[in-house]
This record gives sequence, C-alpha cells and structure tokens, in this order.
Amino acid sequence: MKRLEAIVGERLFHRTGSGVALTVAGERFFPGAERISAAHDEAIENVRSDGLQGSIAFGCPEDYLTAFFSELLRRYGAAHSGIEIEIVCAPTVDLHPLLQRRRIDLALVSLPGSARFEEVIRYEPLVWIASTQAPALLGEPSVPLALSAPETLDHQKARRAMDAAGAAYRVAHASNGLDGLLAMARSGLAMSVATRAAVPDDLTIVS
Repeated sequence: MKRLEAIVGERLFHRTGSGVALTVAGERFFPGAERISAAHDEAIENVRSDGLQGSIAFGCPEDYLTAFFSELLRRYGAAHSGIEIEIVCAPTVDLHPLLQRRRIDLALVSLPGSARFEEVIRYEPLVWIASTQAPALLGEPSVPLALSAPETLDHQKARRAMDAAGAAYRVAHASNGLDGLLAMARSGLAMSVATRAAVPDDLTIVS
C-alpha cells in the first residue's frame, strides 16, 4: 500500500477502528484501478487460451448441428483460436464406431426413450413435417414418406408410429442427409420426420 501511495503521490487509505478505508483520493483512484485489474486478468486469460494448440474431432447428427451448434462453435473458436475443430456429420449409428476406433474425440448422439436419465443432456421430440398443415398426402391410400437410412432411430420411430396407428404408408424416398429430407417435404411429394428444433420456418409440423 505504501509503495502504491508513493507512486500515486497521494494517501489512498486511512486506518479506522474497524480496519482500513479509502481516502477521498483513494475513492477517485479505485474505479481506474478496477479497470486496470480487469484488463490484466483478460490479457492473461487471452494468452492462456491462445496457448492451447491442437485439434478436436467432434461428431454430431446433421439436425443437431443445424439446430444447436453454430453459436457454440463460434464461441469455442473465439476462445480457443489455436484449436482446429473438425466436424463429422453422421447419423448416430455411424458415430458409435468412429468413437470406438478413436476417429473422433467426442460425439453428440441420439438415444432411445429407454436411455438412463444420467446419459441424457436434452430431450428433443421427433415430429412429422410437410409443406402444409393438412397435406393431401394424408388422403392417399398409402402415405408416401421420406426417411433416412433404415438403421437410424428416426427411421425406426417413424415406421413404428405409423404401424401403431394402423396407417398404410410406403417409404417413397430416402436420404442420409437432412437437406434431402427437407427438400422432399418441401416438394409436397412426401412427409418426413425431424427433430423439432431442426424444422425450418417454411415447413409445417403435422400433428
């Protein structure tokens, strides 16, 4: 404290019965000192963050990446500019083998409804999507569907739901990518299924 007062050329503190208090000069000095301290901490943190080097391979289904990860990846990249981020977009069934072979470091995957609570970080429902709320497709003898690969969770859930409802359907179109499924739904040639958060504004959730 004495050295600081010598540098400033003013008394910054005075003793009271309960401890040390700021003088008038100390009150004027304190806001600037706080800003200097905060800038110091930020500079140290930036150096530490920039010092991180390497790469991380992150696996994620396309609908999750579209719905959730743009802002997260932007913030992570800004905080750790020395880290190269590789994104592997693939269905859950393809991500598990990549994790086991250590081709990716981390993955966000879909789990069935029977998954243990501690394994789940978010609940996201699957929904039917079409170009309109009441598509004419529902009146066809066999409803045409656009689905992903047969081994994916959303494909299996969609077919089970149709079977449980006793509804006639046919898998008329297939696509391993979200963009392909959305394009088919937009065309009006088929209904599809997607996680609710990934449904774009120009498509309708069919109840």
